[in-house]
Amino acid sequence: MADSQGAIWAVGERESIYRLDVKNGAYEKSWVNVNYSSGFPQKANFTCIAEDRQGRIWVGTDDCGVAVFNGQGWKMYDRSNALNGEHVYDIAVSPISGEVAVATSGGVALYNPAGDSWQMLDRSTGMTEDQAASARFDSRGNLWLAYGFGGVACASRKSGYSQWKTVQAPWFWDKNQFVRQPYQPLGEGLPSNACNVLECMDKDRILAGTCAGLAFSNGISSWNFVRGRDYARKNNSLYGAAARKTAIPPQGDTRLLSEDFVSALAGNGKEIFVGFRTQGVDVLDADTMKVRKRLRKGLEGTHISDLLVLGDGSVLAGTYGGGLVMVQAGASSYNLDAPEREKEPGFPAEARMEESAKVLKSLEDLGRRGDKGKSIVFKGEDW
Repeated sequence: MADSQGAIWAVGERESIYRLDVKNGAYEKSWVNVNYSSGFPQKANFTCIAEDRQGRIWVGTDDCGVAVFNGQGWKMYDRSNALNGEHVYDIAVSPISGEVAVATSGGVALYNPAGDSWQMLDRSTGMTEDQAASARFDSRGNLWLAYGFGGVACASRKSGYSQWKTVQAPWFWDKNQFVRQPYQPLGEGLPSNACNVLECMDKDRILAGTCAGLAFSNGISSWNFVRGRDYARKNNSLYGAAARKTAIPPQGDTRLLSEDFVSALAGNGKEIFVGFRTQGVDVLDADTMKVRKRLRKGLEGTHISDLLVLGDGSVLAGTYGGGLVMVQAGASSYNLDAPEREKEPGFPAEARMEESAKVLKSLEDLGRRGDKGKSIVFKGEDW
């Protein structure tokens, strides 16, 4: 992540939270491990990072919630005081309201700085499933989720994130219900409901990286997809003659990605950077969605876990096991109009637990609803 002051942050396993500072318009030569600050979470593996509009740094973990850094120290938020799950998959910040969405194993915990309050989103509030692999806000402040196995969904800010629109791929692409991926390399809709990453671009374009290619849309209802050049090899293993007929990739087609498994996405308006599990990074033209470059140097066989586009034109790839790799060099310095921040903003308030009487009343209400045709109702996590 690049923060509002221009510094680069990188997180990883084994208590790794590093920062590379900017001084006089250029980056320092060495990274600083920020584990010296009070309250730093010990023995944690970190999964994601974001900065809120107050300048606080939010870092997700794989089993103990989210850690928030206010410039002076750290505070943990987990199922005991704020979240509805403790494995954090992603963190997103709204450009409109400043709300922070923490996508966890038990749903999405939404922090509102205006009211210093929390809102819990899960299946009981309309989500398709509790686990979202990726979360983003678009330019209008609407919340988008890419589920691990349930496609893509969007909830408007106006509805209080209570009304969800969802798009899914066909669960089977053949009448015999054998095939779980499209036969063709290009098509309409999502290619898979197994999503890895989501990105909201300029002009309200939405990108979703799946296990069977890249989907792109200008809204929730109209989607197209493009698969990787390995789609033909995967089709060869499918059942039926239809799969064998489509197992011939178009020669020299620049629309096809280098790989089906999309693991990272980023963009700068004109270009889209697509990271893969084993085949490096592709650079796409944002207007035509065709591949301009296929970047491999230093990325051979490396899992790209994240991509970062900097203001000087540089592009960094976070990898699993290979550290940070500069996939596209920029000017190495740039002028940053950094906003003034409070030196030490306060920590977010903890969520308020529901009173026992309120919980009992809601259970009684559910019991009364049982005679209306619904014998089972999901109440939500009792965190």
